[in-house]
Amino acid sequence: MKTAGRAACLLALVAVPGLARAAAEPAPATADAEWHKVAAAFASPPAEFRLIQYGTHDGAALPAARMIEAGIGGVMLFMQSNGYLRSDDAWRNLEANIRAARDAGLQVWVGDDNGYPSGMAGGLVVEADPALESRALVALTQDGTGPGPARLDLPASAEAFVAGRIYPVVDGRPALDQGQPAAVHPDRVEAEGLAGPWRLCGFARAINRAGTQASTTVAGFATTGRYPNLLDAAAMEKFVSLTHEQYARRLGPLAGTIDVVYTNEPNLMTCWFLPGARPDGVAFVPWHEEMVRRFQAE
Repeated sequence: MKTAGRAACLLALVAVPGLARAAAEPAPATADAEWHKVAAAFASPPAEFRLIQYGTHDGAALPAARMIEAGIGGVMLFMQSNGYLRSDDAWRNLEANIRAARDAGLQVWVGDDNGYPSGMAGGLVVEADPALESRALVALTQDGTGPGPARLDLPASAEAFVAGRIYPVVDGRPALDQGQPAAVHPDRVEAEGLAGPWRLCGFARAINRAGTQASTTVAGFATTGRYPNLLDAAAMEKFVSLTHEQYARRLGPLAGTIDVVYTNEPNLMTCWFLPGARPDGVAFVPWHEEMVRRFQAE
């Protein structure tokens, strides 16, 4: 039965006009031509597929001719750290390097900040308005047993309490589904102790600066290390106005002038970047006052 089935299929193939002939014909020549194009591109790739070389932060003139000789296809330009976004010399140096790269046929990438992490405009965002600095919601606790007044005082490292609850402790853990509201004041959280073991929890708003990635790049890029709150629309609008909009005002239409605007590691500053563990094992989450309203609305 299998042999007969194969024979029937073969007869059907032959019976279809042109089908058997098409199956036997070699692949079109256009496929070979396409592969030749790919091989040629690998042998001498255009600039857009070559290495992008990081530039410096000192405003030095771009060695465009040497870069071309080395086979580099583009450059990542940074405005010099000295006088970042404020110095006319810094802007002139950047414009000169953009022209040099364009004249040499190099791709032009421009970093959108003074080093990394992107978002702070070298510290100018928070300098313009300290309220735009990164904030966190820090958890503070106090354990106790039995009825009586319970209180948490605001530490000097925080700005204000925003929420608080008291929980019974069951098997060594707070029973989160049995929590009761606590009285919240800017400088303290108060509650009446529960029967048996309990835990009073206060959640305080604090500036998130110590040990952040931004704070560790101060020496390298001469920034303030004060990072804006990426959850705050006003902070990001300020960043764009200080950087992208100023580039457009000074350089004119960016299309055809800058190929890529490079954003380098913007983040919510939750990681500890100093040696060792975070002191006291502080627990926190990134925070903005609008988060509660937006969460409830959405």
